[in-house]
Amino acid sequence: MQKKIIIDTDPGVDDILALLFTLSHPAELDVQLVSLSFGNVSLKNCFRNAATVFHALNTLGLPGPHAVPRTSPINLAIGHDKPLLAADVVDASQFHGADGLGGTHETHPQYTAQRWLQDFERSSPPTTAVDDLRKGYTVLPREASEEILHLLRTNEPDTITIVAIGPLSNIAKAALLDPETFSRVKEVVVMGGVVEQNGNATPFSEFNAFADPEAAAVVFATTNVPNVATPSFPGVDWAFLKQQLKRAVKVTLLPLDITRAHPIYEKEWKANCTGSPLAEWVNLFTPRSFRLLHATDEEKCIVIHDALCIWYVLNSENSAFGVDTLDLRMETTGEWTRGMCCVDHRKTPPPVVDSQPGYANASSNKWLDPGAWRDIGRGNQVRVLTRTPGQEEWAKVFLRDVFGTARIA
Repeated sequence: MQKKIIIDTDPGVDDILALLFTLSHPAELDVQLVSLSFGNVSLKNCFRNAATVFHALNTLGLPGPHAVPRTSPINLAIGHDKPLLAADVVDASQFHGADGLGGTHETHPQYTAQRWLQDFERSSPPTTAVDDLRKGYTVLPREASEEILHLLRTNEPDTITIVAIGPLSNIAKAALLDPETFSRVKEVVVMGGVVEQNGNATPFSEFNAFADPEAAAVVFATTNVPNVATPSFPGVDWAFLKQQLKRAVKVTLLPLDITRAHPIYEKEWKANCTGSPLAEWVNLFTPRSFRLLHATDEEKCIVIHDALCIWYVLNSENSAFGVDTLDLRMETTGEWTRGMCCVDHRKTPPPVVDSQPGYANASSNKWLDPGAWRDIGRGNQVRVLTRTPGQEEWAKVFLRDVFGTARIA
């Protein structure tokens, strides 16, 4: 039975590879919507990249063993061009290139979707169904968060999984607009954050979390009802969220801790990403990823962080994928730690009020547990992926399903 999914994305290199991996599984995954956000590059460039991957699939085809030509276009919805609340917009163009695909729109324009700008600006008459099928996508009229809510509202509860592989702005906005409808989601699978390792945007923060930590805080706050870990920053009607959220939302996080453990090495890539028009296109925008990651690894590799979320969704019932549930909170105000995933690692028992003379009134109760971290079960309940079948299995599955080969040394 197909799993219905919404992919919320900021298409850069690994997002595009995640989309290719997703569309290599048409029998298992029913992509109801691809919603777009700012992130790796501007929203405009993210749209161009999304339009281009669907155009490329229509013209180049997928060589993988499960791929079949699509009989309907992908639904695209345009979302946030900036964070939920913050004024500053950050990007990762230093890694993905100014256009998000390593400059290939300039160097190899033949691969770029032809009508992308008119579709983004909606500056031309609506296209026909035949036009959309030829392009591979259709742009929906509603803003991304509204389209997400529309799908949740018009499908049975627990039937749609949201796979969020960019900043969480669109997802948080949907939760805030209509918490009751948002709680109908089956699961929200998030690529973002880092729990115990170093960050990649700052020493403490992963890029998606750093780009919009307020949005991440909102999404994480939906994981428990009632929740003592609700943030206090302004601009959000927290009372409305608490009142209208009918049940806790299942949020599963894939942080850098787990995605970094699943590289695909250059020798494996070169042996498999070859022999097809699609591979030729992909090899235009992936070399820089290998060069940059080589600075921190003995052997050149690529880490397709976002695609791991799809692997999990395909196998979420498989016991080889393990999770830990954590009261994980997002730092939104720290000068140096914005976007940091905060977890209580203390092993000591909580302090007690001492009844001895001179101690009984030494401290108010609120300072016994500031932030209510020790109020077990009442903070955030974020599921964090900690175990998979392993790096070798991941490399084999991705290369086989996308490129039709699995030559692993």
